Amino acid sequence: MGPTKANVYDLVISKGLCSYCGACVAVCPRGALRLGVDAPEFDREACADCSLCAKVCPVLNDALPVRELPARLYVGRAASEELRRRAQSGGVVTALITYALASGLVGAVLATAGDASEPQKAVPVVLRSPDEAPAASGSRFSYSPVLALVPEASRSSASLCVVGLPCHMRALRLAQERLRGPWLSVKLTIGLLCFGCLPYSSLRDKLLSEFGVNPAEVERVNVRRGVVIVSTRSGAAASAPLREVGGLAGPACLRCQHFFPPACDVAVGSSGAPDGHSVIIPYTEVGERLVSSASEEGLLEAQEAGEEVRAELAKLATLKRRRARHRYKSARHTH
Repeated sequence: MGPTKANVYDLVISKGLCSYCGACVAVCPRGALRLGVDAPEFDREACADCSLCAKVCPVLNDALPVRELPARLYVGRAASEELRRRAQSGGVVTALITYALASGLVGAVLATAGDASEPQKAVPVVLRSPDEAPAASGSRFSYSPVLALVPEASRSSASLCVVGLPCHMRALRLAQERLRGPWLSVKLTIGLLCFGCLPYSSLRDKLLSEFGVNPAEVERVNVRRGVVIVSTRSGAAASAPLREVGGLAGPACLRCQHFFPPACDVAVGSSGAPDGHSVIIPYTEVGERLVSSASEEGLLEAQEAGEEVRAELAKLATLKRRRARHRYKSARHTH
């Protein structure tokens, strides 16, 4: 028998609005939702009609307030030159999770790596040792169902760190408050500043059509000052204004108003920072201690950010909120 209550396939996935955070896959008790290519696959006959998936969906439940900047924020980079070469925008996240694993603060980190054959295809991974941390370095502009890994990872570690986007942070908070269980094993959260990303098939098409680049050859995609820069393994590079390539945001992202990830301990992103650096925004005491401890241990170089960084971040946050409001008004007018 098919479902009669709310489920994320009918309400979100079938409408192309899924941000593919992976939370629904993790909470489904019958395996009716499984990992797919660009979104979860749905087995209607297996659906238990429980609506757990709808309870943790960040698209259906966006009650968290939009975050502002705290009093203190930093600009920094990894202290290791080798790590900076391997990473993107200074390797700050890699340095932080290296410290978290090396110090025993957490037993495992749930993050995103790149597919071996197509590096911009996001693949959720569990990292259990400091040596594994660089595997998740670099930015990827495709959806990653990181939260699907929480239940299994929690069975072997009582203390987890999740690295994710605003949608991941919102879904994680929903699961912790409404379902508890394995979700309470997440003790540390590192959020990524986000203006949007895409289903991988859309990103793949864009790399081919707009940049003329084989996705298998792409080593890195970066966005700096409104320009998309695609670097290949051979050392070649192609660039285009973000506006001209239609942006790098899927339908779910266009409706999202969160530039600063809600409900995270510390947020990190390249926006507003000098080249080779990232902005570091501690939101909780846990986040502040993580940054200070990683610095004291020689893994991170950080200094307080100037007012120009704060102004740039505030501007980008306002732009994302305006985009979401415009999208919402357009959708209401259409319907």
